[in-house]
Amino acid sequence: MAFRSLLLTAAALPISDAGAACATAWVQCGGTGWAGPTCCPSGFSCSQMNSWYSQCVPKGSIAPPEQPKPVAEDECYHMFSELSFNTLVQSFPSNPDSEATAYVDCKLCSHSGMHCTANVLGGRTQLIASHIHLASDGDGVNGSGPPVINFCGENGPGFIADGSKYKTPCAHYANRAALMSDMQGNFVDGEQNAAFTLGSRLKDIASNPSKYYFNFHSIASWTHWQIEGKGPVGMCRGVMQLSQRRLTESSDKVDDVKGISPGDVLV
Repeated sequence: MAFRSLLLTAAALPISDAGAACATAWVQCGGTGWAGPTCCPSGFSCSQMNSWYSQCVPKGSIAPPEQPKPVAEDECYHMFSELSFNTLVQSFPSNPDSEATAYVDCKLCSHSGMHCTANVLGGRTQLIASHIHLASDGDGVNGSGPPVINFCGENGPGFIADGSKYKTPCAHYANRAALMSDMQGNFVDGEQNAAFTLGSRLKDIASNPSKYYFNFHSIASWTHWQIEGKGPVGMCRGVMQLSQRRLTESSDKVDDVKGISPGDVLV
């Protein structure tokens, strides 16, 4: 009787093409390190749930797990700008910020963020905004145009609103020097960027830096040009320049400005 019972049990098990017993419905049929049966009964298929576990499920009941989408490469560019008061564009009588100069060093990345370090010297009135602008005529030295990325700035009423919030405020002067160790960039939400993603805009800045300029705005410049009805012209500006090295690793950081550490204050 025991032998007959064993035969009946064996006959009830599904048999694979190789003659081995298959797994039954809803049980494991595969996975890393799995040494058991890998076939399933009629009407069922072995579906991979993850790399460690596969299960016999009704055919067509569960779609194969969706493969993770590839993550876009984080494109990073190391850029800088040497800013000065532009007498052709930014001059007006009794300008208290006419001696302003600045140096800005940036790491601009499409996914891991945009960060600039800046040192502004010689100005007198409070800094209220900074941007990378696209010169409409392609002349980043003397041309003018809309901001495409903003950095430090004031978000309160009456200040320069470009369509996106400023992530960090601009530093105040100490002995006529304003040092900003980490200005975080924000992609401006406006018509000027409608045909661009952040990645494609950064690529264009790196490929055509002479079309772009970095600009700081002060209370004095903003007030004067508002009265003149010309909008925000800025305090000091400089054409964008691409560093000789192109950053590709998100761990790289821009930590200094021409040898100036974030803890230094220039006088």
